Amino acid sequence: MHVPRVHRFAARLLPGRVDRPDHPHDRYRITDPGRPSRTVSEGRHPDQRLGPAAIAIACDKQATHNFFRQHGLPTVTHYDAAVVPPRTAYPLIIKPRAGSASIGVQKVVDEEEYLFFIRRTKDPVVQSVATGPEYTVNFFIARRGRCVTAVPHRRIETRGGEVSKGITERQPALESIAQRLAATLPGGWGAWCFQAFLTESGPVLIELNARFGGGYPLAHAAGARFPQWLLDDAAGQPLPTTCDWTPGLVMTRWDDAVFYREGAGT
Repeated sequence: MHVPRVHRFAARLLPGRVDRPDHPHDRYRITDPGRPSRTVSEGRHPDQRLGPAAIAIACDKQATHNFFRQHGLPTVTHYDAAVVPPRTAYPLIIKPRAGSASIGVQKVVDEEEYLFFIRRTKDPVVQSVATGPEYTVNFFIARRGRCVTAVPHRRIETRGGEVSKGITERQPALESIAQRLAATLPGGWGAWCFQAFLTESGPVLIELNARFGGGYPLAHAAGARFPQWLLDDAAGQPLPTTCDWTPGLVMTRWDDAVFYREGAGT
């Protein structure tokens, strides 16, 4: 099946190197001057697949926490959801184990709130509250666990779990964590992101996602071209050894309204 929109997108990223596929399956034929023509699937390296083990870690918040702890990465404290925490533990965060987009996330300040929300959360995870500036780090994993680049942005303002205002910043501690994640995730490849708070004692990780982050457009505008790297790597093309992205780049998003009278034409 030929998907015109996907083909046009690939052609913009790889001008002159993507032709219409001549195979009955969904494969693009990549052509390179001076090299034999081959399909993406023929050029794929065996390490270029995002493994199910890595996906399972990212999709399960308890598994994410266990992975952080196993590899000595700084993270929040988890509590047994079946046991009411002591008074000294509050405030706490309750969230669904398989949740996303901040849906169902609740901050509780005492036992009464804890009991109310713990009963109303499916398969809950209970975490301590991290303080300090919050960051998302978009990072790209190449073959054999190499981190091509990591772009931290500070989440100045968020809505529904998505950043609406952010700024790219050089944060060596966060970039180092991205390199460690890339090296240790089993079958990690492609676009990833994690969230962390930069506390007084250092970074504290809270989330890991096997996908483009909602604020990835900021990293892209700063120079980290993940979509092109995905296509290049799948085509067997070399990836950059590093990426000199732009710090101090600000992104702001807003709503707009469009008004028209039905049936009035264009």
